[in-house]
Amino acid sequence: MIATDRPPPLLRLDRVGRTIAGRAVLAEVSLELVPGRLTVVVGPNGAGKTTLMRVASGEVAPDHGAVTWEGAPIAGRPPWWLAGRRAVMSQSSDIGFPVAVADLVGLGFDAVGRRRPRTERETAIAAAIAAADVAHLVSRDVRTLSGGERQRVHFARALAQLAAGRVEAGRRALLLDEPVASLDLAHQIGLMEAARRIADDGVAVVAVLHDLNLAASFADEIVALHDGRLAAR
Repeated sequence: MIATDRPPPLLRLDRVGRTIAGRAVLAEVSLELVPGRLTVVVGPNGAGKTTLMRVASGEVAPDHGAVTWEGAPIAGRPPWWLAGRRAVMSQSSDIGFPVAVADLVGLGFDAVGRRRPRTERETAIAAAIAAADVAHLVSRDVRTLSGGERQRVHFARALAQLAAGRVEAGRRALLLDEPVASLDLAHQIGLMEAARRIADDGVAVVAVLHDLNLAASFADEIVALHDGRLAAR
């Protein structure tokens, strides 16, 4: 037997399935997210990638199968409990009200760390803004930004939430649904480099990507979905 230092799974999906409008969007899919590892999910449009991320985050419940966090079911866990343990960057996050970039990133931290010291909050927000390369946008209304700029702001918001969660839970996860879809090449690489650093810092990271070159460059593991099923790992 070959020895391994792979940590036990943090977030586990065990044969989950979900049906929408009579169609099996996910069928018997199993996935393990491990601290310190970056998992990339690939597959064609309609393969079930976004639904998989929504189930993994606890946003929706599977019709069958189990989703567990450190071995315990996440079903019924309150939003504040989930927010302290995993941060999510969704594929689409439109903002319908005026809000400055700095304030939106701050909301990510405040979702978990509103009682943390002000200096800790400011440090975490500044680090998230720098990692997402949006420092020059901090005073802008999010609604005035390009699609790629908004995407980077939401990445910063997720990073700020992740930083606040460090106090709530030692082991955390970052879920990124098509985080580079609207970005230019330089920012695609920059975002994935940031995700890689976060994984190397001990966070379990999962990202949905379409670019196989990016996946091959940064992932520890690539999972392929097709027609709602696990096609390859």
